[in-house]
Amino acid sequence: MKKGILYFFVVICLVSFVIPLQTVITAPSSTSLFDREDFLDGKTAPWELYVEPHAMASAEVVDVPINTGQTKKAVCITVIHPGYNTWDIQFRYRGLPLVKGQTYTYEIQIGAEVQKPVKIHAQLGQPDLPYKTYKKTNIQFPSSITGGIITDQVTMNSDYPQGELAFHLSCKNMVPRVRKNYYDREEYKIYIFGVKLTNPKYKRPAVPKPISAIRLNRNGYTPNGKKIALLVSKSSNSQPWTLFLNRVGTVASGYTRYRGKDRYSGDYLHEIDFSNYKKRINGYDLKLKVAGLSSDSFEIKGDIYKRLTFDAMKFFYHQRSGIALEKKYLYSSYSSMYGKWVRPAGHVGDKAVPVAEEYAKAFLKNPSHYSPYGGKIVNKGWYDAGDHGKYVVNGGLALWIMQNQFERMKIRNSPLLSLFSDSHLKIPESGNGIPDILDEARWEMEMLLAMQVSNPRDPKYGMVHHKLHDNKWTEVPKTPADATQQSIDKEEYQRVVYPPTTAATLNLVATATQSARLWKSYDKAFANKCLRAAELAWQAALKYPNITTQKIQLRDILYPGMRPVLRPDLGGGFYEDDNMGDEFYWAACELYFTTSNNTIKQQCLNYITNTGYLGKISGLPHSSGHLGGPFDWRETEALGTIALATMAGSPYQSQARNSIIQYADKVLNILNTSDQIYPAPMTSWWWGSNSTVLNRAMIMAYAYDFTGNRDYLQAIARCVDYLMG
Repeated sequence: MKKGILYFFVVICLVSFVIPLQTVITAPSSTSLFDREDFLDGKTAPWELYVEPHAMASAEVVDVPINTGQTKKAVCITVIHPGYNTWDIQFRYRGLPLVKGQTYTYEIQIGAEVQKPVKIHAQLGQPDLPYKTYKKTNIQFPSSITGGIITDQVTMNSDYPQGELAFHLSCKNMVPRVRKNYYDREEYKIYIFGVKLTNPKYKRPAVPKPISAIRLNRNGYTPNGKKIALLVSKSSNSQPWTLFLNRVGTVASGYTRYRGKDRYSGDYLHEIDFSNYKKRINGYDLKLKVAGLSSDSFEIKGDIYKRLTFDAMKFFYHQRSGIALEKKYLYSSYSSMYGKWVRPAGHVGDKAVPVAEEYAKAFLKNPSHYSPYGGKIVNKGWYDAGDHGKYVVNGGLALWIMQNQFERMKIRNSPLLSLFSDSHLKIPESGNGIPDILDEARWEMEMLLAMQVSNPRDPKYGMVHHKLHDNKWTEVPKTPADATQQSIDKEEYQRVVYPPTTAATLNLVATATQSARLWKSYDKAFANKCLRAAELAWQAALKYPNITTQKIQLRDILYPGMRPVLRPDLGGGFYEDDNMGDEFYWAACELYFTTSNNTIKQQCLNYITNTGYLGKISGLPHSSGHLGGPFDWRETEALGTIALATMAGSPYQSQARNSIIQYADKVLNILNTSDQIYPAPMTSWWWGSNSTVLNRAMIMAYAYDFTGNRDYLQAIARCVDYLMG
């Protein structure tokens, strides 16, 4: 074979053969195990690209020339550095039910663009220990972007309910070499046009019901509030609609109002306004009917969000680390199915070693801020996500919000306090005479306290470690117990704790100060512990006011000659923050009202009045012309402003409340002037933007609390309508 000829060569074992390129993989059948067999729509999920930290690759869907004037979409995996193991880069599909005695056939349409031979393989096997392989198909490519269909099959000799089909794309003979002053790197590209896995005895689950063309708040509506639904339809003619009550019949009717094309979603929409129907209907017995369609069922009642409030609080029990989830506590106001979430405890006595010194130095903006520190035992806390990590800055935000709502309800003597009373949430601590919301908050608070540097001889004494997680991304899906066992069974997995940062330290100041106030009448010893920790952390933050995370640049740590790598997550989210001013302001606003140390109180007052944050809310104003904020884990000044606005005896209460009302008015203006057909309190969307909707609703809730203006209340309802469908 001559160089430059377009071809490919497949080296396979057992039953394998090549079909010409023009043959295409057919559409999914009832015996197909995959929900996605090609990438013609430009999407790849639920396929995923997995890359070990010491490898580097990217994936995107591209149009690939296959014949003269013809192209076909494929997912292109560009391998920049293959790592050192064949499994370091994988393109994989998980969750495959493999049954003993049944035969599975896979078809792969694949091509490549390489400068020299590249060996990869596809395998059907286990994604978890002991990583058993049931079938492996070796593939070798020369220079070509053409492709063909490879088939292979295997009969299972055992059951495995969560198998995977994975392409192992790391070719070890392509590892870059460093030659004197230049870097010898040869990238290669793998093109996967389609993959099919079938079993003649497999029966696909029922196709999920498609999203209804009638869009409404699936939770329900309040009797006297606005009740708006949308119909997705390109017809410009008004459509008759009816409101149907089960066992009764039609209770309201009208005609839709055609609104045209929404420039954000691209949908053509009709508005259905049934606000005049004000009768309370308990139970999900109401449906809208229009254009031959029926909506999801919903209800109308005054306490429409009472159950949702319960379940939102119950969520945190599910996120607990270091404790088994027991069936008797897995209760939902909506469903009896919560018992399926029973699981054993994970990360009991969660012990983490210090992250490697070179990473720690790169993690900090100034390497001199790094000092040797011992490991940590960090029990309890809430898992942030499927990586089973514990993060101070975002965990601190969630904790602050939980404690803040309880404290505000206490100040107002709100009847809603009963929603968080002892035994209401049905958690393990229920029945101890303490409000369940405080018991749940304490589970996280004790984790944050454990993250504090406790050795007085350590120069960072009093500071708080930024985060704790595995040194490599957890293979999902894994239960916490399985993830714990993985770190025991596999040497390359271990729990690591990252160096202290000023942001994490000030998060502890704010949340521990809250806890000190809230626990004073329930557990004075714990309240005093929290206050001591907060004051110690404050003093440590003053000593080290700018120990920040940054985007790590590692040149020669991971592998020789590699180009600088920006922000390798290395097992967990990064959560970098280069501005500490807002955290100092937030912490000072909380500590000022609680400390009896006059020196600290004066320091707090100085930070409140002299740092430019007094009464500020993130994004007010916003330089881009769009309304930013109001807060997140990185921008926390609004939290301090809320504290000033709500605490008794606050010297700046009026100024803080005016800032909150001013921000709420800007959100109202977005809602009232938006060119969206159904306005949300947003003009752009990003990852996590739904949390911004809720945070803006929270600011409007405080504005309503301070003024009694029902415009804010109606705006909050519209925010929740948006989130609920």
